[in-house]
Order: sequence, then structure tokens, then C-alpha cells
Amino acid sequence: MSAPSLTSEERAALRAELATHRNGDGDLQAAAQEPADELTALFGLEMIGARVTGATMYGRGSNADVRIHLTGDRRIDLNPIGKYTAASKLANELALQVGVAVALKAPQVVRFSALVNRLADHRDTLTEENRAADWGISYLQAAQSLTITMSDQRERWAAFQRLEHIDPVSCARADGTSIAVGSLVLEDARTSVR
Repeated sequence: MSAPSLTSEERAALRAELATHRNGDGDLQAAAQEPADELTALFGLEMIGARVTGATMYGRGSNADVRIHLTGDRRIDLNPIGKYTAASKLANELALQVGVAVALKAPQVVRFSALVNRLADHRDTLTEENRAADWGISYLQAAQSLTITMSDQRERWAAFQRLEHIDPVSCARADGTSIAVGSLVLEDARTSVR
């Protein structure tokens, strides 16, 4: 059985209806807005010069772990997502993780959940091994790299001396960044192994 054909007026009316939805305050908003842009606005990320670029959801439903990717290698981790279904909990977590102070209402949290679900790259589960690999990759991407010839004892010794004078924990506290950003990783010039 095929779907009935629509007239051009019916198609235009349907497009107009799909292009709007009601938010928690009863105001009309454009539904055609990309989920990432709508999440950026909902979270007030413009205040810190950031925007949502994507999301990854490990698992399903309220037990899923969610990572929302932001510009500037920043992210918001909500693990599990079900802990943040109350407006005040989600708002507090946003303040703690990225430094934005937003007042959210319950319908906005429901909208957030729907947007994250639409935006996310869905993965079945996140094992401990996946989590460890993700942390390692994130660390190596954020850390500064120093290329040396590992087979050259003098170069290697000089690099170790440099490492001895680096304090990534203090740098992270002072700059408000991750420990990885203040870290230095040695990379072999011949093999590119870090």
C-alpha cells in the first residue's frame, strides 16, 4: 500500500509545521535548527566562546554514558545520562565542567535528551578497555610532543631532564585545563612512537 500523494500546498503546510516546535516556555522555535546549534544555545556556550560539535552515546537509555564534544578539544561527560534528568543537576554539571551558568527548566532537559539522542554517534557499550583506550588517545592528543632521537643517549637524557622540571598538575590548576595539556610526551623521530 503506497502513501497518498500530497498537493504542493499540503507539502508546504507540512514543511511549515515540521519547521517549528514549542519549547518549555510555549514560544515557537525553528526545529530545522541543527541539534548541535540548538544544544549550544540551550547550554549558553556562546558565553565561553564554545559550541557543540558532536556527541557520542555509549549504551542506551538512562544508563548510557554521553560525551558531548565542544570546540577547542573540550567536552562534557554525563555518566550515566540518567543522573542529569533534573534541570538543577544538569545546570550544576554544566557549571562544573565548562563554567557556564544557565537556568534550565524541566522541558528543556527533555529537549536536551532528544537533541543529544539525534546528534550522537550511538555505540552499543563502553567497556573498560574502550574507556582506557579513549583516555589514552585523548591524553596523547592534548599533550605537547617533543620529538627526539631515542637512540641518541644525550638527546634522550636532555629530554628526561626537561621532563623532570614539568609539573602538569600545577599547570592544570593554574590554567584551568587538563593535566594532559600541561604534559610533555616524547616522540621518537625515527619511528614516530610516543
